[in-house]
Amino acid sequence: GNDILWISDWFDIAYLIILGCVGYSFLWLLTMSGRYISSGVVALLLNLSIVWGYIIQITVFNEKPTWITIIGAICMFLSAAIVSVDKISDARRKSMSVIQRNYTTTVGV
Repeated sequence: GNDILWISDWFDIAYLIILGCVGYSFLWLLTMSGRYISSGVVALLLNLSIVWGYIIQITVFNEKPTWITIIGAICMFLSAAIVSVDKISDARRKSMSVIQRNYTTTVGV
């Protein structure tokens, strides 16, 4: 049979184009933010988009998530949070060691 669903309404086509532009803009801005914030925060924001997808699935589309979906979302968020906290704390440790090294060379301690 003919299982292909063709889009024939101009409203649907415009909606898909706008959706693509918004998605592309989100990813581009998130990529550019890597110049100004640490990689841990960027990784957390990228993985939060998955959690937001689950929230939109539940609230907007009224789909009831299964327990496997909920466990998967929690695992994704926790793993991203752990990696992000590790990257942020590592960056702080490095910056503190640079500050301490500069202080000891300046003061001569």
